Amino acid sequence: MAAQLNEQEAHRYVLMKSKRKQQQMLLSRALLSKALAHFDCTLNRAYEIFNYTTLILDNKSQTFAISITHSGDMAAIILSDQPLRLGIDIEQIKKRNFAELAKEICTKTELALIKTRKNIEADFYQLWTVKESLAKASLRPLTDLYQCDCSAVLMHDRTSIHWHGVIYTVTCLNLQGYKIAIVIDSKEKVLLKQI
Repeated sequence: MAAQLNEQEAHRYVLMKSKRKQQQMLLSRALLSKALAHFDCTLNRAYEIFNYTTLILDNKSQTFAISITHSGDMAAIILSDQPLRLGIDIEQIKKRNFAELAKEICTKTELALIKTRKNIEADFYQLWTVKESLAKASLRPLTDLYQCDCSAVLMHDRTSIHWHGVIYTVTCLNLQGYKIAIVIDSKEKVLLKQI
C-alpha cells in the first residue's frame, strides 16, 4: 500500500518515527481505496488530500468530501461524492482521569447530565468523539467545541446538533474497545454505507 501513497504522503510516511503512525496511515489509505471502489474510482499516486476534508483524484474533476481518523490499531474514514461537511473520530478507550478531563471539555449542561448517569468513562468518550468530529466537520478549533452543548448524544446514539448555523446529524457507534462518532451536515439526506 505504501507504493500507492502520493509523493507528499510518501515523504511524510518515511519521516514518521512511529511504526504505529505509519500503520495507521497505510490502513486509512487502504480504507480510502476500498471506499473509492464503491464510486467506481481508484486511488493511485496522483491524488491530493486538502486539510483532511477534500480528496481530489488525478483527473481533477472528481472531488470527494473526506474525514480520516485513527486511534490504537484502528482507522476509519468517511467519504462522500457530495460537497458535505463531515467528520469522523475514533478513540480507543483507555483509563484516564475523566472527572478532570470532563471539566475541561464539557458544558455545564453536559456535566450535570454526566453526574446523573454515573458512567463518566462512556459519557466522556461519547462527548469527546462527537466534539472532535464536529470540529472536523465545521472546520473550527476543537477548543471552540468545548462550548457546544452535545448533551443529546448522551441520551441518543443518533441525534442532531445545531452548531454555528448548521444542523449536523450525529451517529455514535461502539466497537469493542473503541468509541466512534460520525457527523454530517443535515442539509441533504445522506445514505451511510459501512465498509
